[in-house]
Amino acid sequence: MAVDPASAAHAVSGAVAGWSDEDKAHPDNIDNIALFAETAVSNAAAQAIPSSELTLDYWMLQNAAAEAEQARNAVTQVLLAEGIYASREIRTGITLYAADSQVISIAVDNPQQLPVERVRIENPYIAVSITKDTFAELAEDEPLFVSAEPINARIYGLIGDGLPVLTAAASDGPLFGVKANAPVIVHFPALTGNIAYQGVIDENGDSMICKDNTATNTLDTPISGDAVVMIKRDNRKNFWDTQNLSANMREAIDYLTSKGVVGGRSDTEYDPESDISRAEIATLIIRALGKNHLNQGNGGFDDVARSDWFYDYVGATKRHGIMTGFPDNTFKGTQIIDKTQIMVVISNTLVAEMAHTLPTDVEPPLTVFADRAAIPDWAARHVALAVRLNLVTRRTDGRFVPEALMSRGDAALTIQSMFKKIWY
Repeated sequence: MAVDPASAAHAVSGAVAGWSDEDKAHPDNIDNIALFAETAVSNAAAQAIPSSELTLDYWMLQNAAAEAEQARNAVTQVLLAEGIYASREIRTGITLYAADSQVISIAVDNPQQLPVERVRIENPYIAVSITKDTFAELAEDEPLFVSAEPINARIYGLIGDGLPVLTAAASDGPLFGVKANAPVIVHFPALTGNIAYQGVIDENGDSMICKDNTATNTLDTPISGDAVVMIKRDNRKNFWDTQNLSANMREAIDYLTSKGVVGGRSDTEYDPESDISRAEIATLIIRALGKNHLNQGNGGFDDVARSDWFYDYVGATKRHGIMTGFPDNTFKGTQIIDKTQIMVVISNTLVAEMAHTLPTDVEPPLTVFADRAAIPDWAARHVALAVRLNLVTRRTDGRFVPEALMSRGDAALTIQSMFKKIWY
């Protein structure tokens, strides 16, 4: 059932038909069409398989990878011809469809470098993606095993010892059982209605990291290990101290809590006015990327001890090139983060995770600020990228104010803007 690259290009061309020049220049539209293009590329290399219980081999993926690369080139040319200039590369992928199966069970033999960015295995109930990063981290003699399937909620209380008894009333949708011995992305079907505040929760009722994918109408969740999960239609928290915030800040907090990225001081208090530290930002970034289940190791900073609660998160940000610390080899985790630093962090995140590129000419995006001269040179390209991607909240006085300290509410606005441009 493979779709040729020309059909993928036609799909993208149809998606942007009727767009005005203003539409083509809007950062959110550019990001959404890039996601749509990646889905078209993956579908261009789609293959039907008789069962979703399969063994993936590096060599069997090569031909499909060549088709995906042709499709990527084709859709990239369409975007350029339409005058749409994405600030990141279109990623390649392969989709395998198993139309007659309810269970996805995957084994990977000969784990070598994946010839595409990801492989997605899909049936009518659920989908699982394996990324290039997962393949690269597998030892040569270590197979990957993944299984995912819907579970009958009425019998779930009989599964395992010490697990809570759940009934269908405890969830707004079906339960799913997942087992994976390495990090994978599981794509759960969204419920009907608005996907914005839907969330994924585990058997204990705790929120899991998830991302709403409007191109596939799924909630995409990084999982490693065994989990029983369910979809909650409205996973927002009822914080008493966010009710009088601006609509944008309240929406950002509601959105991020529903997706499991941020939490409150308690179930009823968010504490939006308190300052936020560099260690807390490191934690939020790694959670937003869905990498919090990984053991990231030591970042090598002189002022970060293994006993510090943020040890793994800080190590992760350094490992992924997001927060590298100060010239004296310190991280300064308790230091309150300022606006310049957080813009550098989110720009580094999008460069590292989504292949965005830092602009070489920083003046067009930065001269919109009355205090352009106050933006330090070391951060100029990062701030320029953040402005270009519409990640900077504009002040009424037209200034950037690079030294402004960030509150938990401010951070929610910034992290939400970045998170909406992260696609697992």
